[in-house]
Amino acid sequence: KGLVRNTDTSTDYYKIQDAIDNASSGNTLHIWAWTYYESNVSISVDGLTLIGNGTTNTTINGTWQDSNLVRIGFGGGDDITLKNLKFVSGSNSSSYPLIHVYMDDVTLDGLEVHGGYTGIKIVNGDDITIKNTKVIDTLNRAIWVSVNTINFNLHNSILSNGGGSGIYVDWGSLNVNIHNNSIHNNSGSGIIFHSYGSTIRDNIVVDNEDWGIQLNGRWSDDIDNIITNNTVLRNGDGIRLY
Repeated sequence: KGLVRNTDTSTDYYKIQDAIDNASSGNTLHIWAWTYYESNVSISVDGLTLIGNGTTNTTINGTWQDSNLVRIGFGGGDDITLKNLKFVSGSNSSSYPLIHVYMDDVTLDGLEVHGGYTGIKIVNGDDITIKNTKVIDTLNRAIWVSVNTINFNLHNSILSNGGGSGIYVDWGSLNVNIHNNSIHNNSGSGIIFHSYGSTIRDNIVVDNEDWGIQLNGRWSDDIDNIITNNTVLRNGDGIRLY
């Protein structure tokens, strides 16, 4: 069976949620190699770090109905890190994202997110970083950055084979940086963007069925964005600015 060790207290648990519920601010939980059949895992402890044994070894497989696989920040929980974990949707096809982020200062590093309706959704978060992460085979958007998110960074990641756009950045987001990612073979656009003061650079955006990059203005205009040094090939259309 699997094992979750709190490396600060040397206490072992067999369920991830039990380890979280008994953790204190600043603790690190080492999730050993195993497939953990848990759902609706809620993380609300400040400064908590969850580290797996790598995406080929540590899997969290959702068996839930109409819920998230992981929720970060419901009722508290800033400065949270998830690293080296694989998340699988199980058989669920509801409209809930697999990973739902509600708080600030969250880092998702070295994850694999497979299936689900939306892979990762950010809601009103500040200082969110996703890096070295794969989000694939979603029914809709791979990543959804919801309204008024500030300082969001997506680096060195792969968004592919989704049923919607690779990444959708909603109205009013500020300082969004999408850098050095591979976004390909999605049924919608590679990137749909409503942000301002933001940068899209050094990405490979190919073989998406709709636009490669779509930057949408609005009545108040989304200004001061930079799109530079991207490779945009073989999409339904190229780059759309309106």
